Amino acid sequence: MNYIVIPKEIVKYKSNSKLSDIYTLACIKSTMDYKSGISKYNQKTISEKFDIKERTLRDAINRLENGKLLSIERKIYESKNENVTSKTIRKNYYHFELNPEHYFFI
Repeated sequence: MNYIVIPKEIVKYKSNSKLSDIYTLACIKSTMDYKSGISKYNQKTISEKFDIKERTLRDAINRLENGKLLSIERKIYESKNENVTSKTIRKNYYHFELNPEHYFFI
């Protein structure tokens, strides 16, 4: 796919970091599965892929979720790798509406 669909509700979105947040939204959305509308990339991978600092990414994701532009399903798994110190793995699934009624192309 050569474009990303961003809902027009983004115009009403308020943040001191609005442009950075919209860029973050577009980056995460570009990693989604276009059949399910879900991105399963973790924050570290998104940070590395799009050259966004992890703290900046985490803050933007929180603001986007609070602004109802991003829906997150949080899951916790137990690691089966015996060499890992922490046995708990947290995974975020970012959900997007596949066919918003009003949208912009990016």
